[in-house]
Amino acid sequence: MTTVAFSVALAITCAIWCMSERTLSVHSIRTPKRKAFYWLAILFTFALVTATDDPLVEGLALGFLPSALLFARAIGLVALAG
Repeated sequence: MTTVAFSVALAITCAIWCMSERTLSVHSIRTPKRKAFYWLAILFTFALVTATDDPLVEGLALGFLPSALLFARAIGLVALAG
């Protein structure tokens, strides 16, 4: 449930940031408002990773290394798709 909640919070943050500032570029974070959006997105991202990883590590008893490798593969697939 927390994974869904943090996913929605991150999506809403990015949507409002994009509508408000017309960019999500980290290279243009120079105003307090953009910094606030950036750090809010970072906060939700870290919370999302923790909420997603904890059930894998503890609930499914995968352990830290297999869980890290699973996330590395997922990030790699996203990077290749982009």
